Amino acid sequence: MTNRGKPVRHIVVIGAARSGTKLIRDTLADATNVGRVPYDVPFIWRVGRLDGDDLFSPQAITSKQSRFIRNYIDSYARGGEPTVIEKTVGNTLRVPVVNKVLPDAHYVHILRDGTDVIESTMRQWRGDADRSHLSKKIRHVPLRVLPTYAMQFARDNAQGVIGGGTSRNW
Repeated sequence: MTNRGKPVRHIVVIGAARSGTKLIRDTLADATNVGRVPYDVPFIWRVGRLDGDDLFSPQAITSKQSRFIRNYIDSYARGGEPTVIEKTVGNTLRVPVVNKVLPDAHYVHILRDGTDVIESTMRQWRGDADRSHLSKKIRHVPLRVLPTYAMQFARDNAQGVIGGGTSRNW
């Protein structure tokens, strides 16, 4: 895809959940005035997949799915600087898929002390769901993937409740 005749460049932040990927994405985007995909978008990377598994091979992605993913990401490019930063955490398990979809991508790999990641993760799991965040994020879900994403979200919440946990099974 192009942005006013210029090809869109891609920067992909790779790192574990709660490792600072959001902080790095936002800091880089603000410092360089480039676009960013504002949320993790696993529903885009798993388009057409009903299993909800983040680990799959590049062979599982069709050229049509690849174009859909790339066009979605490219839609966040800004007019003056056609660069987009993306940081979906699940991409740590599928870098070969990212390479197939965004062959021009440059990577920023985040490493954070595991004990800090665990503490941050436990704090988030024990906290209340941020419904405001969810309502903002849902506006970025394309209609094409909304039914599948909604079904996966409902299934995961039901499993969490049935399992005796919270309403989130993350």
